[in-house]
Amino acid sequence: KKPSGSAKHQRAYRKTVTKNHTIMNELVTRPLNRVQAEEIGDHCLPSTISSLKTLYGLEFPRRRINVPNRFGGETSVMEYSTSDDDKLKINKILGAMNG
Repeated sequence: KKPSGSAKHQRAYRKTVTKNHTIMNELVTRPLNRVQAEEIGDHCLPSTISSLKTLYGLEFPRRRINVPNRFGGETSVMEYSTSDDDKLKINKILGAMNG
């Protein structure tokens, strides 16, 4: 039987699942900001955080931090973390995603 949806739609879905998996995996081990997320392939961390909150009911405590920029100054960005309870939830989600 043919899978439903176009090939383009299926590729987009796989990318989203992989991106969510990558970001959740990082957040279990350390806080994450948009500069760090960019380095691992997420070009819009706030949107990903919002999606994860909606999809899985996770909370992401946040705080504003300053990071060095390429001009020798500092830029203010949001840093996202997870509670111990949400780390347990994330590990269960990741376990289910990995089969």
